[in-house]
Formats: sequence, structure tokens, C-alpha cells
Amino acid sequence: MTTAEQTPGGWSTEAPANGQAVCNSLAVFSDVEKAADTKFPVFIPIRFRTQIVKGTNYLVNVAVALDECVHVMVYVPCDEGKLTLTGIQYPKTMTDPLVPF
Repeated sequence: MTTAEQTPGGWSTEAPANGQAVCNSLAVFSDVEKAADTKFPVFIPIRFRTQIVKGTNYLVNVAVALDECVHVMVYVPCDEGKLTLTGIQYPKTMTDPLVPF
């Protein structure tokens, strides 16, 4: 299901990280490091899913080392307010599926 076909409240299928997923992930980079209690040598969004609610939840798989990732959940309000990091799952691998949490 693409974002255009997405039902409100439902999650899209995984897709390669687009510009919006990259920007949203980078906007919460320091919050992710604090939540993981570590400094990441790289922070490269790889793939993502979205959920349309009163705004949009982004679940992004972000590479932080050679075969290590963090799953980042970011909420973007529909009124273009402040992005919010709503959670992380760490450590993850490149092949771990993006499962909402």
C-alpha cells in the first residue's frame, strides 16, 4: 500500500527512505542519541513506513554502523508543529522488519 492508498490509522508498506523521512529522522538525531545513550558514527535513514493519524507517524530504519540500525518513531503533527521523537528500538539490524511499537 502506498501512502496515496493508505487508510487513516493503517500503516504503509516499507519503502526506501524519501526526502521527508530523511529530514524527519535527522531532525531528531540528537534525541535519538540521548535515548540510546550513545553517539552514532553515522546516521543514514534507509527505509520507512508511515501511519496517518492526526498528523503522520514515521517509522524509520536508520543505519548507525556497518550492520547496526536503530528504528526511530517520529510524530509529525498535521499543523506543521514541532516534530516529536516518540520512541526508538536499538539495536536493530539492516534486515529487521519495521514493526510499529
